[in-house]
Amino acid sequence: MGIISVSMGQGMEGELEKAKKVLGVKSRSKIIRLAIGALLRESASFEELSGHQSAVFTVVYPHDKKPAELEEMLHEYSALLKLHAHSHSSKGCAEVLVVEGDAKIIREILGQLRKMRGVKSVNCAVT
Repeated sequence: MGIISVSMGQGMEGELEKAKKVLGVKSRSKIIRLAIGALLRESASFEELSGHQSAVFTVVYPHDKKPAELEEMLHEYSALLKLHAHSHSSKGCAEVLVVEGDAKIIREILGQLRKMRGVKSVNCAVT
């Protein structure tokens, strides 16, 4: 098995330790392998998508720190946007987007959302 070195901030390291305990995983290496495996499976399923698709995106970011790129993206893809909802919680803000369009565009949007600075998490479900 190969060895890969990963740098992460203390906050993420602490979250990794918490997840390790909650999930009952014994080592950091194992939990990182599990996370990478999940990402690779997700990537493969998105790569296989073709034709017209509907996708639901959930984007979470800190209060009062909505990324400017998100607003720009919403405007850019407004013709494909079927629903846009915003919600506040005690831990931040969430945007829910329902988008209909070609699979290539769905992948583009997912990539753009994941690259945005300040975004805590992005989830996507294709229906």
